[in-house]
Amino acid sequence: MTQAFVGSLDALPQWRAALNADCGNVVVLATAAAYRGVDGALDELRAVLDLPFTVVRGTDRTVLTDDRALAALENASVIVCLDGSVLHARSVWRDTPLGEVLRRRPLVAIGAVGSVFGEVMIDPRGGAPTVGMGCFRDVALAMATNPEQSTRTKTLLAPSCTLVELGADSVLTYDETWRVVIDGGIAVTRGGKTAEL
Repeated sequence: MTQAFVGSLDALPQWRAALNADCGNVVVLATAAAYRGVDGALDELRAVLDLPFTVVRGTDRTVLTDDRALAALENASVIVCLDGSVLHARSVWRDTPLGEVLRRRPLVAIGAVGSVFGEVMIDPRGGAPTVGMGCFRDVALAMATNPEQSTRTKTLLAPSCTLVELGADSVLTYDETWRVVIDGGIAVTRGGKTAEL
């Protein structure tokens, strides 16, 4: 199962082109967009992704008992997880049936929401590490931010955890191994020092 992490909506076409992605049955999961507005987030997605897709709003925990929504996600060729509130996404996904579907299916996570999938998640509000879903270990994903917040994150992370800060154009995949598809300004550090992924 391949997980892809893109720095922004603008990187989605680059992800598709770089991986020659035959997307098939695309299902968009809008959980993280709950507070910024799902309809607006979907309009932004349509502007850059020229593909038909089904939407699972999944903005609250009622999705956990919605068999049709879970089946749509389970049958997706690729799930696109919209950006937004990472803490809200974690609260709906972590240790839930929906989270288990996300572990099994190919997906692409846009922006900061990609951090939710790691064992260590970075809270973008202040850069502090917290607990994520645990789909991968020893790597924490975050979006590039101001130098003060980046330094704070590096200081708070365990020295064994690799921090990957994605730029807006970055595309990264994980399928038991990490692959930088498009650098786009990716910065990789471990223990506060430049490292390899």
